Amino acid sequence: MLSSRMRVHAMAALVAAVAAVAACGGKAPARVRRPGTEYLAAIEFDGNKTISSEALLRGLALNRNLKAGRALDEYQLGIDVTRIEGAYKKRGFLSVVVSTSTETSGDATTLFFTIQEGPRATASVEITGLPPEVDPEEARALVKLEDGEPFMYAAFDEAKAPMLALVEDKGYAHAQLDASVIADRAKNTTTLRYWFDPGPKVLWGDVKIVGVEGPLADAARARLAFKPGDPYSTKAAAASQQAIYGMGRFKTVRVDVDRSSLATVVPVKVSLEESTRWEARGGIGAGIDTLTYQARLRASLTHVGWPTPLTTLGVEFRPAYTVLRDNCDFFEVWNCDYEPRIRLLGTATQQDLFRPEVKGELTGGLDYLTLEAYTQQGARLSLGIDTPIAASKRLQLHLGYLLAGYDFTDINALIGPTTAARLGIDHFERLGAFTETLALDFRDNPVSPRLGLYAELRLAQGGAFAGGAYHYTQVMPELRGYVPVGPLGVLAAHARLGMLLGDVPPTERFYSGGASSQRGFAERRLSPTVDGIDANGNPTSVVIGGGGLIETGVELRTRFSPFGIKAGGVVFLDGGDVTEDAYDLDPTDLHWAVGIGLRFYYLPIGPIRLEAAYRLNRTGPGEPAGGDRFNYLLSVGEAF
Repeated sequence: MLSSRMRVHAMAALVAAVAAVAACGGKAPARVRRPGTEYLAAIEFDGNKTISSEALLRGLALNRNLKAGRALDEYQLGIDVTRIEGAYKKRGFLSVVVSTSTETSGDATTLFFTIQEGPRATASVEITGLPPEVDPEEARALVKLEDGEPFMYAAFDEAKAPMLALVEDKGYAHAQLDASVIADRAKNTTTLRYWFDPGPKVLWGDVKIVGVEGPLADAARARLAFKPGDPYSTKAAAASQQAIYGMGRFKTVRVDVDRSSLATVVPVKVSLEESTRWEARGGIGAGIDTLTYQARLRASLTHVGWPTPLTTLGVEFRPAYTVLRDNCDFFEVWNCDYEPRIRLLGTATQQDLFRPEVKGELTGGLDYLTLEAYTQQGARLSLGIDTPIAASKRLQLHLGYLLAGYDFTDINALIGPTTAARLGIDHFERLGAFTETLALDFRDNPVSPRLGLYAELRLAQGGAFAGGAYHYTQVMPELRGYVPVGPLGVLAAHARLGMLLGDVPPTERFYSGGASSQRGFAERRLSPTVDGIDANGNPTSVVIGGGGLIETGVELRTRFSPFGIKAGGVVFLDGGDVTEDAYDLDPTDLHWAVGIGLRFYYLPIGPIRLEAAYRLNRTGPGEPAGGDRFNYLLSVGEAF
């Protein structure tokens, strides 16, 4: 047993140790020095204006001595003087002078670097030897320095690879580049010289595909952006590799060009390694808004290569669970009302149907969806063909056919027989329609775009001619645009219109509200409603969807990294409306909401979003979600 005095001394020692560790930033001292042992205590800089002291210190070899408490090393000091001079010369300070001095106090040494930056040299660019197919202005634009601007070595160095690729892409596979910087200290100028020897113009030779054979090899060959005899092009090689990899059938794709000799015809070897034939995937998702908690699962199993090498078979299970928390606390979630929504899908996809790049798909599924007004259960079958319209594949066309049948049960008590008949949920729904989608995609990134445009037009025609009982036309155009604002910001905008003309099938009705539409409303709560009184005598309502929809919005996204956290912020304005009849839509009288949010960029499918929205208008009695002004959301992925 420890005595009281021993326990006091032990506690004091522990407190002293903790204090010492805290004083070292959470780390124990690097070493204990014996008295009389010199050590480097500090490194100071004077005269540096262009490069910060912190940046200079990070690049010094003596920084390690400083952190470890070791003595000043004269050899490393000489190296560091050269490093500092080099850092300044790369920024155009050709006459920079760096001197050193030290001060000693006891065993501690302080090292001083005194920097005389001098004037900064200007730059000019000379490019010679370009072949006639290369535009000199295009080559010059690759050097991110205007003549007369201060010299930056990084701009000179970063231009070399793309400039050589520019020449090679014009058919000069054996081009060589000699790049140098000529400095004139007397005139305080630099000349950035790029000299080309393009060599002979080259054509593509024979193509050999290794690793696969038969239809797979033929499909890969069909995606080559060149053929024997075409002029050599680095862009064609890169596009071919991307197109073959985009088939989703190969683990590795290599396009190797034999440029070992100065031959004017270069052979090509395409090396392919098949992906695994079986693949299982799983994922989870969650969302929160003011009225619901949402949990989603997704599990899929696919097999490729049967019955043909270009066939993919798959099955996917999509259960979702929505908890209604209108009158339910968080800790009573298991006692709340809930809406299970389950989908089971089977798919068969055939690549290169009829011709390369044409994809055919057959999808069948079973649905059990508990919605606000009813439970929907049944099956659907769809056929589709996808094909690019342009060589760039930015314009895509989808042609399809849909056949579905659903029963409606557990109809909400607010919906009487007359309303049920008007909505078409008092009998079996037989839906048959032909569908078309035309999409134009000029976004720089489909997940988190910063620049570009996306336009889409969806059409559907249903009727007896398609095997359905509802005669209708569905029209859904959508437009999205993205413009960068500074290095880390994006201004994004979108607009979407939905119209059902003729009959309005229950399962095709429009709803708005939620993380990907009008964020002033909870999921699906911007919609026409049926109003009534609940069992307790309180006013209540149930959403039933509508035949017309408008959604629009604009938001400013930005990124920042406090304490290394990959975060961002957003401010947004959303507008929208859903009406019973498409002809009742009024773009001048939409529901509007403003909001702010935080984002965290840690998932490949997009940011984790925390957002709050405030409705600006149309919150009175008789409006959807009347009386509610605030909505907050937790979701994943960009809003649009």
